[in-house]
Amino acid sequence: MTRADSQARSASKGPHDRSRAGGGVSLPRIRQVICGHLADQGLSRDRVLAAAIRLIDLGFFRPGGEEYAEENGTFGLATIRQEHVTLSA
Repeated sequence: MTRADSQARSASKGPHDRSRAGGGVSLPRIRQVICGHLADQGLSRDRVLAAAIRLIDLGFFRPGGEEYAEENGTFGLATIRQEHVTLSA
């Protein structure tokens, strides 16, 4: 997804995207920051975390957690293991 696609997606979001945590930060602003980090070069901490958040935002993964993984045998982005990933060129 290009940066323009990401910005268009952010602009198309409605009122349901407002922060539910009450912190006053909206998802469009978070998406803007994430796009900035994804545009960076290398594998900085910010860029890797931005990629993880972007995958959750797009709906490809759920966040996951150790306790849930242990109890249910299913994994999310936080608990994914090397054997769960296949890369091809």
